[in-house]
Amino acid sequence: MEEVHKTHQAIQSLDKSISTLQKELATTQSSHEVRRTDESTPSHEDSQRKKAFIVIGINTAFSSRKRRDSIRQTWMPQGEKLLQLEKEKGIIIRFMLGNSATSNSILDRAIDSEDAQHKDFLRLEHVEGYHELSAKTKTFFSTAVAKWHADFYIKLDDDVHVNLGVSFTFAFSSFPFHCLSFIENLATIKVNSIKYMDFVGMLAATLAHHRSKPRVYIGCMKSGPVLSQKNVKYHEPEHWKFGEEGNKCFRHATGQIYAISKDLATYISINQ
Repeated sequence: MEEVHKTHQAIQSLDKSISTLQKELATTQSSHEVRRTDESTPSHEDSQRKKAFIVIGINTAFSSRKRRDSIRQTWMPQGEKLLQLEKEKGIIIRFMLGNSATSNSILDRAIDSEDAQHKDFLRLEHVEGYHELSAKTKTFFSTAVAKWHADFYIKLDDDVHVNLGVSFTFAFSSFPFHCLSFIENLATIKVNSIKYMDFVGMLAATLAHHRSKPRVYIGCMKSGPVLSQKNVKYHEPEHWKFGEEGNKCFRHATGQIYAISKDLATYISINQ
């Protein structure tokens, strides 16, 4: 029995080593790709990409028309003001949405009609589904990187509104990339308590200070217990990577709202 335990530990150790090497290799490849893109003569594909400062993708669903209208009525400019923001400030804002499982369905046609009215959608080559949200986010970054050459790319959910009662405060961490954390409750997830503010202007001013830094992440952080039990929701199949049973996972990013610099977005595009 002891031999079996030792063998299991050896396999786990080897798996961790391989995982670490794979991450290091992917990071190195991504760094070379970003350097090549920035330093080489622009290709025809690069020349098709529009220059931008920030690309904001608002994750939305077919059924979220009220949420989209709520955002349009608060911090997201409309019509000529949206175009002016793009031309003068280089800030792109789009609702990101994939396709329904049925081609040219009534859902897709409804979005086509809404987009014709507002012209604020980025359609993704992705089939919508609750269990495909991670894939959708990666597709967004890949699509945005291919379409716009921006300094920062932002992903946020369509139920996120800014809390006026909280100021912007940041704390640097010791991660191998520059990580800035919004203090707790910066973003409120309450649609029924919408408040007005110059969210885009404040966000742009914040990001402008970090343009020269490599591998920047700005967002909300959290930690919590590692769920190793198979019968619970959000079970973590690779829970052993976090240590003994009962341990907490490391401080990590939440998905409601965050920004990443172009090299991190390129990394995701290359390695998705």
